[in-house]
Amino acid sequence: MEKILQKKFEQKSNETTEAGIPFYVFSKERSKSRGIFKDHFKLPIINSHHFLVTDLKDEFNSVLDVGATDRRWKKRIEKRWPGIHYFSCDLDQTNYHNYYSWEQIDREFDLVLCIEILEHLSAEKAFELVKLSSSICKPGGYILFTVPNVYTPGIQLEFTHQTAYGINDIGGLCLLSGLNIISGARIFTKSARHQIVHKYFFYWLHRLLRIDFCQSIALLLRKPELNKKL
Repeated sequence: MEKILQKKFEQKSNETTEAGIPFYVFSKERSKSRGIFKDHFKLPIINSHHFLVTDLKDEFNSVLDVGATDRRWKKRIEKRWPGIHYFSCDLDQTNYHNYYSWEQIDREFDLVLCIEILEHLSAEKAFELVKLSSSICKPGGYILFTVPNVYTPGIQLEFTHQTAYGINDIGGLCLLSGLNIISGARIFTKSARHQIVHKYFFYWLHRLLRIDFCQSIALLLRKPELNKKL
């Protein structure tokens, strides 16, 4: 009888999240992320998601830009790391890309970029993309995710957006995928004057109302290195 009840409990648990993850499992990993990012409004503010990557001292030989659209980040990446091999992957065949499906990818990369992609997917597909990104990232390599900031009014309201994420939601999914959290940030792309007004004059109001002014959030992760043989 106990085994039957346990089986029913497990079956029910598998239905507790749209990503197909038992809620108590996801909640545990999300709590770990909250231990790192204790308050959304204390996340540092950067002007571009690339600042999280370009501050790294690591030298990258290869990068994969997932959902690269018009390959707009190619020049900036190549300027930062001269000689880097840039690859792009996108379903859209109206632009040139190295890969048009995940099945075509036959190598690993030092850096994987997923800029404003997860929100366009269902929770199940987003979790799958996180795991796939990890699978084609070299051991010791990095993955960068950005998504619209759900604390900023109107940012998530776009008809192609399917799922909303806080930074700890992404953090939980990434920890479940075996990735390590390196850093996180809020992205504000408008002028420095606008940032000063919001950050120093209206900061107390943003905190009080729990309404942010930054357009996106970014999360930088690292894939664990393989254990060295003795």
